[in-house]
Amino acid sequence: MFRKVLVAVLGAGTEDPALDAAGDLARRLGSELVLAGLVPTEDGPSTVEDALEAERREAARDFLDRALRRMREQGVVPAAVEITGPPAESILDYARQQDVDLVVLASGGGPATAPIHGDLAARLVAAARVPVLTVPRAAG
Repeated sequence: MFRKVLVAVLGAGTEDPALDAAGDLARRLGSELVLAGLVPTEDGPSTVEDALEAERREAARDFLDRALRRMREQGVVPAAVEITGPPAESILDYARQQDVDLVVLASGGGPATAPIHGDLAARLVAAARVPVLTVPRAAG
């Protein structure tokens, strides 16, 4: 049913519940798993935006390295990509271009990330052509 599963992660550690859920699904269903480290971009002065993008890219690469190790320890061998751009649009574009069957991401979270993840989840659910699984973050 789900041949290719994309788990999109924005600013989270490898304890991300979406990562766990996607890994478990891929293992149980024999699906291809793609880990996507999001590098959000925004409009702003180019020197400021360039510095922010470089920092976000480094954070995404660090996350992907740690997440790949963790998934491999659990018996899943995922692919990894960086997705750069406005998060919702970039995830949807990637999913369409790569024939993704399911998008998984965390929703909610702590006070600092809840609005970001909630808005991203709502936009993906509203616009996606494939199912979107939102996994709640632990409260606190």
